[in-house]
Amino acid sequence: MHEDVRPAGASSPGEENGRGRTSGLPDGRSTCPVCNTPGTLVKRLSPEFIGAGLERYYCEPVPAGLGLLDYDVLRCTECTLEYAFPMIPASESFYSWIAQRPNYYPNRRWEWERVAGHARRRGLPGPRVLEVGCGSGIFLGLLRKDLMTVSAVGLDPTGSSVAKCLEAGIEAYPETIEAYASNPRRRLKTFDLIVAFHCLEHVADPKGFLRSMLALSNAGTSIFVSTPYSPMYFERNWHDPLNHPPHHLTRWNETAYAALASQLRLKLELSMPRARGTLSRALAAAKLLAHGPNHGPRNAVSTVFSHPLTFAREFLQQSARHRVNGMVAPNVILARFRSPA
Repeated sequence: MHEDVRPAGASSPGEENGRGRTSGLPDGRSTCPVCNTPGTLVKRLSPEFIGAGLERYYCEPVPAGLGLLDYDVLRCTECTLEYAFPMIPASESFYSWIAQRPNYYPNRRWEWERVAGHARRRGLPGPRVLEVGCGSGIFLGLLRKDLMTVSAVGLDPTGSSVAKCLEAGIEAYPETIEAYASNPRRRLKTFDLIVAFHCLEHVADPKGFLRSMLALSNAGTSIFVSTPYSPMYFERNWHDPLNHPPHHLTRWNETAYAALASQLRLKLELSMPRARGTLSRALAAAKLLAHGPNHGPRNAVSTVFSHPLTFAREFLQQSARHRVNGMVAPNVILARFRSPA
């Protein structure tokens, strides 16, 4: 199968890429959703390429009717955010299918303890907490055990997830943050803590998403948002179908987060876990390249002997991995937004 993915510059301006679109700089409709600056073309993804990537990732056929589209991936020339064009989220059928894949919803995230620790340190009596994209309510349930007096509300557009929250005794609504914040009866309520773990990268309007959270905040509210830190360490030579359109519409780093905070005149603090060591990252990335995400030997060290050049290249590239605040960039970043004092 021809993989219709190509880096910017692979064809000259005006040359058709075989799908009815021209290469070169995108037009004015495809400006950065954060700072409105034009972007440059990084790659183009066809429905066939997206479907093949998902099939390799999950080792099973991708069902028809997922509504896969042609996407361009662009990089903002100002804030470096990578974003999809068109900014059209995946279809309901896509999410219905992918949400049933094994391990799609994690049982634990590094960010959860960091946010729970913040709530403990604040020592608020009966803090009100809102989680956007709460899933089945695992984080809110853990937080409620940790802080017995917490008042928790969850939002998730998936009805089955909301049903699980309600079964666990968690107040939850099958709504987006935009719909919840625009409801006059609910806007009378504000929250001490608003969180959205791995949601921002799915939405077409990141600024509108955050503005809706701000509408439910007060002067002391902390808003925590986490996303993958892109590119993740294994993406240098391997295309991750779950960190690209249609699953993820945006790809975030510290510069893009700073631009988002600046646009909304918010204070920003960034937190990250410690990254895996260079050798560990190189072994994992080489195994992924050589065998795919669900194949190959369990012991990644054997990849050194079976694919020595692949490992050597990955080791050199991992040694030069991007750093943030003097630390090697991990695969996840947590942003805390606050209103200026």
